[in-house]
Amino acid sequence: MLFEYFLYLYFRWFKTNNPESINRELHFFNYSWLSKSKRLRILKIACPNIHDSADIAAPLHIERGTHIEIGRNSFINYGCNIL
Repeated sequence: MLFEYFLYLYFRWFKTNNPESINRELHFFNYSWLSKSKRLRILKIACPNIHDSADIAAPLHIERGTHIEIGRNSFINYGCNIL
């Protein structure tokens, strides 16, 4: 549990505003072993307009995350590509 918290802080600390930043966060979302709620928090750093009740299955591939909005009770299946 403590390791998960430090891993979360690590990704918050190295958050940058360049386009590669979304790739780092998506990689963490797709391949981490954290709980679904903690992975969703990491994904919200890259795409802030995601509702808390959205169910997103990894792997997810997003080109740009600034103009993407995922609404309440949405389901995105694995392997989704959002351009």
